This record gives sequence, C-alpha cells and structure tokens, in this order.
Amino acid sequence: MKKSTRLYHMIHYMNEMHHFTLSNLMEEFNISKSTALRDMRDLEDLGVPFYSESGQHGGYHIIRERGLTKIDLTPQELLALLFAFGSISQLPTIPFNATYEGIYRKIISHSSTEQKAEINRFLGKFQYFNKSGQAPIPHFEQMVQASFSQQICMIQYQGRSLASPYSVVGFLFKNSKWYAVVLEIQTDRVRLFSMEKIEDVELKDEVADTGGVTLENFTQYMSTGDLEIMVQCTERGLSDLSSYLWSDQKVINQDGRILFTSSIHPGDIPFIAKLLTRSGREVKVLSPPELVEAVKKELSFSLAQYQ
Repeated sequence: MKKSTRLYHMIHYMNEMHHFTLSNLMEEFNISKSTALRDMRDLEDLGVPFYSESGQHGGYHIIRERGLTKIDLTPQELLALLFAFGSISQLPTIPFNATYEGIYRKIISHSSTEQKAEINRFLGKFQYFNKSGQAPIPHFEQMVQASFSQQICMIQYQGRSLASPYSVVGFLFKNSKWYAVVLEIQTDRVRLFSMEKIEDVELKDEVADTGGVTLENFTQYMSTGDLEIMVQCTERGLSDLSSYLWSDQKVINQDGRILFTSSIHPGDIPFIAKLLTRSGREVKVLSPPELVEAVKKELSFSLAQYQ
C-alpha cells in the first residue's frame, strides 16, 4: 500500500477508534513499529488533532472539536468544491448569512501545504462573465426558513397582500432568476412566485406540510390558464420556449412544423409577449389574436428606436 493511501486510511481509522495504541496501528496496517511512529509524526504535521499518553492505559487519543465538520478531500474533490464555490459566488443573492468567501478562506486555512499549492495553481484559471442581472432578494432567508421548518407564511407580492397562507415547497433557479414554488393552503394549488417580486414575508407559528408536493412533481398541482396559446417555432425557438416555466406545455410536429402549445392566464399576455420577442424569427405566434397583437406591440417599440 502506498504511503499516501495508508495515511488516508489511517485518518479514518483514528476517527473511528478515538483511542488506540501503536500496536493497534501496527496490526491494522501490517507495518513495523518504526513505520508506525513515522506515520504518526507525518499525521501530526498534517494537522490531525491527537495527543499521546504514557502508562498502562496510554496510547493515542483523537481530539474531538465539537461543532466542526471534518471532511477528508482528495485533490480532485477539493478543486471541484472550489470550482462550485466560484460558480455560485456569481449569484447576487444566497439564502444564508454565511458568505462563500468566508467558507473559501476556511477551506484554504485548513488545507495542507500540498493542497494549498494545488489551490494556487487552480486560482486565476476561471473567469465568469455571465453575471446575473437579478437584484438582491431581501426575504430569501425567511422563505428558506419557512421551507425547512414547514412554517406557514403570508406573502406580499407585487404590491398586494395575498389573502391565502402558503407553504413553501422549494426554489428554482432558471434563466438567472430565482422562483419560489409555494402551495396555496386554501386551494391545494401550486403557484410560482418570482423571488425578486416578493415584498414582504410573515412567518406564522402554525406548520403545514406540502401534502406530497415536491420539486419533482409540482407542475401536476399548478392551475392551468384559461387561454391556450400556439406558437410555431424552429428547433432553436423550441429550446428557448422550453427553458421558461410553463404550467403545462405540449409540442406537436405537424406537416414538418413544430408547434408549441400551453395555457396561460389572460393577465400574463404582456409578460409572455416580452418573452416571445426575445426569440426573434425563431418563433411565430399563431394564436390567440390578443397575444399576436401584444407581440406586434412589443416589436413596434423596438422598431421605433430606429425611426
């Protein structure tokens, strides 16, 4: 067994045993006394927390630090973790008080000399330009708390205090936007709220589970709109449309044409029109007429910029 592999397994053995002797190590890893002593010195240099005692009941004892999580990471796992932190740090809002910069510094401070050298080689190799345009979300942490604790919450959304209490199912991050998936307690229907449009949240003492609604199946519990739309699109246009959140959707291949259908609420027509104009020539609204007119209106605003 290579020394690096043996030391790795030895750390796990020490954490499991809490108290052990040199003879225990010699027997467990089939090594000599001199090798066991050298390994213990190497582990001490690596920062493994232990102390030794002499006497009849002596040996080595692992120092347990309450409240701290210790994870042994391989070099690839460490770099993958740092890469994930670098990616998520681009988000303008995270739902926790702890900053990823603080976690990042702790990882580095508790890394070995070899790991720090690997980290230094990693730094500066990635640069991110796709910054999210979403503004900070003031009530994100409250919503996450409601989700974890199953507390009922009252929500003020887009200037309206919603009458029904809600249970928070979870959160979606799509197209650089955060959305809350919530269950309306009075109707057992799921709604999607844009997190940046939530203006206030009040957590209640009462709790309520989500009745089997999860992020995997929530679309089954969403209310469909009263207005069916049909959009002819190219493959690229279909990809654009599929990236948005629809309560229901269907794709039909008809005579070589790709038709996308869904149901929307009439009040969402201006918003849907804005989404569709982003895809340009890749999509064409066939129905309903009011959505066609709304798209034309949006395009006229763009054309007016050049007149």
